[in-house]
Amino acid sequence: MVSNRYKDTIPLDLDLDTSLAPSQLATLSTIITHRTIRSFHNTPLPSSTLPILLVSAQSASTSSMLQTYSILAIRDSAHKAAVAQLSGNQPFLHSAPLFLIFCADLARIASLVTKNKTLGKPLEKFDMLLTASIGTSIAGQNAAIAAEALGLGISYVGGVRNHAAELSELLRLPPRVFSLFGIAVGYADTSVEEGVKPRLPMSEMLHLETWDDSEQERNVERYDEVLGRHYHRYLNVGRNHWSEFVARWHADGGLEGREHVRGVLEGQGFGLE
Repeated sequence: MVSNRYKDTIPLDLDLDTSLAPSQLATLSTIITHRTIRSFHNTPLPSSTLPILLVSAQSASTSSMLQTYSILAIRDSAHKAAVAQLSGNQPFLHSAPLFLIFCADLARIASLVTKNKTLGKPLEKFDMLLTASIGTSIAGQNAAIAAEALGLGISYVGGVRNHAAELSELLRLPPRVFSLFGIAVGYADTSVEEGVKPRLPMSEMLHLETWDDSEQERNVERYDEVLGRHYHRYLNVGRNHWSEFVARWHADGGLEGREHVRGVLEGQGFGLE
């Protein structure tokens, strides 16, 4: 399980398969064996799926109990196609039976501030947007893990920010609400095998007590080799070196319309002070 995530950069002294109870292992297996699904069967989901995902999302930690997010569930095929068109138009968005859009939502708080005639200065501060974004992301990950625990596949979609203004209009988002990301949910097409994609070595991500990037060059070189082998095996693509891909992505822009996000946020009434 862990070896699939790190390949030959697996941390020493980490053998989950023998050190944990079955119930513990089942939970961790759902998390550690995650992989993005980009090919779904258009099979309807059980009616219980959406409520389970919602209660899982709402069970996430939330700063000061503010609950600064809302979730749109897109299931109608025509509506989903219109949303997909503004979100990168990836084929799996059309076949996945459920597309959840997670929105940072300060409109609810703004309404309560107005109703109770209290000063709303924090709403004008950038930290409130940051708080809402963090809370929305935590809720989204809870929903993603719940979906995978149900045997479903998921794919995060940042493309909902590609044409953020147009999508806000399509979804009728009120002021102080912004679509941060989407999650496509459905039954994975098991004929398409991409494997568990390796991550950077744990030693690159973990800093003990104080920051230390002295091994970064070595860690990245090792990762270039590991991920290159993965892509060659499963995808047969020429993305041989992760470091070169990252540099090239930045050189090419890679934003696909997201460079306008700040303006959309301001247009939606978010304070950025």
